[in-house]
Amino acid sequence: MKEKYVYFIFYLLFATVGGILFFFLFNDVATRQKQYDIVENESEIQGVILKLFNEHGHSFIVLTNNKKILIPISSNFMYDPDGFVSIALTGDSIIKQANNDTIYIVKDNKKYLFELGTAINTSYARKDRIKVFPAKR
Repeated sequence: MKEKYVYFIFYLLFATVGGILFFFLFNDVATRQKQYDIVENESEIQGVILKLFNEHGHSFIVLTNNKKILIPISSNFMYDPDGFVSIALTGDSIIKQANNDTIYIVKDNKKYLFELGTAINTSYARKDRIKVFPAKR
């Protein structure tokens, strides 16, 4: 009987700690999302990336004008790597016209096209993709 009581206390403690960690982790993500403007079709963006971090495929970006934006998961399988989060780096430019779902990353005088929250060019075979970075990054 005493052994069952010890296991019950152990599971209760484990569940409580897990619940608290989950709450703080989830609350942190929600708080962070409130600090950043989600880029939508109506948004107009033009700027240079000052800071960038990725979370669950979303890109949280601070531009040089201190505007904070959140780019939803976006992929273009014409590129290797294919994700917006994998291609965008500090110092790259971002351009998006208002009332348009197309967003560009400009790096090294080349434009990389993405559609907000969408995977495009999914039929590209891996061998036909455009390498964005040299073999060693």
